[in-house]
Amino acid sequence: MKLNEQADKAAQDVFKVLGTTPDEKQVKYVAAAIEKAVIGAVPDVASRCATVAKASCSAEKSMANKIEREVRRTNELLIANLSSMR
Repeated sequence: MKLNEQADKAAQDVFKVLGTTPDEKQVKYVAAAIEKAVIGAVPDVASRCATVAKASCSAEKSMANKIEREVRRTNELLIANLSSMR
């Protein structure tokens, strides 16, 4: 399922929990906020993963650096893919 579809479903769920019936414009605004939050969280999560990987591989610095670079590269690809799914 695409990110915008997931965000639309999440927006509908939010309104359902609130017990309100939104119009299309409200759903779009909430879905856009959800998309933005998800995309905004990705770099922070990836950075934490890279930090943990680097710390746990400190004995093998070259391996830790390799993992960190790969996590950051994957993060960039993920952001590009999420952005294209809008």
